[in-house]
Amino acid sequence: MALLDSSALHGLMAAIGGELGGMWPIQATAGLGSYEAGVAGVAAWLGTELALALILAAALAVHGLALLLSTAAGLLVLLFYGLPAPASAATLRVA
Repeated sequence: MALLDSSALHGLMAAIGGELGGMWPIQATAGLGSYEAGVAGVAAWLGTELALALILAAALAVHGLALLLSTAAGLLVLLFYGLPAPASAATLRVA
């Protein structure tokens, strides 16, 4: 994100904008679009001179990397711990 400008602070602020954009209660699948819109919105607000397509491509790459790493971590947990045991009918009963 430091490519957004000569200042790393602008890149950091755009990344924070992406994280804030991902906090909306209604999102698309995997949050696709809200993170990128947050990054692009803050970058435009800061007056970044890069093309919008380059900013969105960088935000999409960061988002994809985060999804890939979280999926890999979930698969590692599944590998080491296995699937959870099914709950018995007694614990599922509602009072």
